[in-house]
Amino acid sequence: MKKLLFFLLVIATAGGLFFGYQSWQGQLKAVHEKSPVLTTEAQSAVQEESEAEEETATAEEGSDLPFNTDLPAEFLEKVKSAEANGDSLSITLVSTDSAALESPAWTGILEERFSEVLNNSSIETFSYEETSDYWADEMAQDDRFVNADIILFELPTIYDNGYWSIDDQEYFMDQIISELEAMDASVFAMPSQPIAGASYYNDEVEVISERFDGTSITYIDHWDEWPSDLENYLTEDNDPTSEANALWGETLSAYFFNQQ
Repeated sequence: MKKLLFFLLVIATAGGLFFGYQSWQGQLKAVHEKSPVLTTEAQSAVQEESEAEEETATAEEGSDLPFNTDLPAEFLEKVKSAEANGDSLSITLVSTDSAALESPAWTGILEERFSEVLNNSSIETFSYEETSDYWADEMAQDDRFVNADIILFELPTIYDNGYWSIDDQEYFMDQIISELEAMDASVFAMPSQPIAGASYYNDEVEVISERFDGTSITYIDHWDEWPSDLENYLTEDNDPTSEANALWGETLSAYFFNQQ
């Protein structure tokens, strides 16, 4: 009887050890099966943290520039690279003749600001009175555009008004946009001054602005900064006054440059 009990005890002990060992192996297997998931999650967390640190470093580095950091990244990189390497930047600022009647025009104000913050730059400003069809034909051959690193172009809509239909303006503007996008430049475009009591002109400006959606050209809508009462800002011919030019120039300066 004692031998039987002893034999049963040995079997129970061996069974307990066996099942305990199997349970332990199962736990180890579960840990090993889960560990790749944990590792992947850990790697993702590390990668996200690293990317966040890089973005922070980029933002901090960009904040050292005299330009607003929410400007297009390729523009900021171009300016930063030129400043770091001592390269010259060629800048072209183009206004309508209407905007250049009073001095300083927005081009002169912006030219002075660019000259103040860039160590090495070549800035060309000029004005024109041609309609959009002229630029659709001539822009690609104009060295002032072709050789520029940065372009700010006041659009010819104010001259197209009453001369070309909106459909024609869209057609010519698409050609202008295509030519500007083909250039190795950071390009900004904007409308001319607002006109008091205008309706059809406002519609034209709105339609033309939409042609820039989805393009590499940055459209600057400065009209929100103009007062609703334009009496002191426009001449009898709806050209900008000196007060308007000051407002326009400072608005563009605030758009590009950190004012601190």
